[in-house]
Amino acid sequence: MTLFVEAWFARTRQPSIKTSAEAVPAALAAFYRLAEERPGILGSHNYVHEPEPDRGGRGDEHFSFACEVQGCWSWCCPRRPDTENGEHTVLLVRDGEALPEQEPLSRFLLQFVLHEATFSAPCLAQAVASADDIVPLLRSVLRDVPLRPFMAPLDPTTFLAGPGIVVALSDCPGGDGEAAVSIGALHRSALHPLGQFDVPWIRFDG
Repeated sequence: MTLFVEAWFARTRQPSIKTSAEAVPAALAAFYRLAEERPGILGSHNYVHEPEPDRGGRGDEHFSFACEVQGCWSWCCPRRPDTENGEHTVLLVRDGEALPEQEPLSRFLLQFVLHEATFSAPCLAQAVASADDIVPLLRSVLRDVPLRPFMAPLDPTTFLAGPGIVVALSDCPGGDGEAAVSIGALHRSALHPLGQFDVPWIRFDG
């Protein structure tokens, strides 16, 4: 994740997130350190914030660390590892219900950064199209990121990537086989290979 963050997000200084009052998992502490010089990774669509009491009422053994921009849902995790391999489970909390994400905290944070990259990049593209049509086209020029779906309890999202470009794919509500595509690119040139495809772009900065 560090290599991606350093290549993608601009380096600027801002006051660091204060975490000294309470311990956080090592993966999240490392994320906060990256954010000290690259605050863009904290998000613009969703936000990683300072540790705070768990919003789902699970007591002091859990804490919240991220939320959706309008506060419709949040993410929390236990203070101590809770899986057989010593990882921390991430819970998506909505309307008082907490459902586990498919990836543990260390990989969830990478998913979070990839997702935010598709909204905050200098050049963007979006489309809604038949998944059977658009997904093979994207995979012909990009590679799948080998992670299980992000936000699986609510809106399962997978990622593809290539040089200077990240794509987020999710199913549209309604079950009609359409996919919502959100693409972030560092330069217009990274979008050029996608311009050859007959896709009903809502936005295309290439």
